Amino acid sequence: YLRRGLVSVVASQCSGSSGINAEYGEMEKFVFDVFQFAKRFTVLEVNRSDEFSPLKNGPGAKSCTPEICREDLSKLHKKWVLKAGGKLEGEGLCEISPLVSVDGEGLDGLVAGKTLSLPVHMDSRPVQPTNGHSNGVNGLHSKL
Repeated sequence: YLRRGLVSVVASQCSGSSGINAEYGEMEKFVFDVFQFAKRFTVLEVNRSDEFSPLKNGPGAKSCTPEICREDLSKLHKKWVLKAGGKLEGEGLCEISPLVSVDGEGLDGLVAGKTLSLPVHMDSRPVQPTNGHSNGVNGLHSKL
């Protein structure tokens, strides 16, 4: 569909002007627009906070930004660690590579009874904590 709006522009012919409003049109298409062409489709009802974090805007916007998506994914991964019997301490992000777990499965053997210091990045390597705590690698992430 065609979305119309106004945008502030600076015209080179306008000396001393701070800008003018100009109309613009933007063609948009959404995933829902293709349903009419599908022979069949399936709808899943999921927990929105676990399964959906829209990315529509660039960094620094008020909503739907890469930073918000990253934080939402980190919250999900923290829930997985806690559900698997691990503990988290400190502040920072928690990232679990899909090479380790896609939906929280198999984490209990890696984190149960262990305390992980945030930030944490779990890649495909096995856990080798020192005194029950993971240590930072390159001063950036705890590696598992």
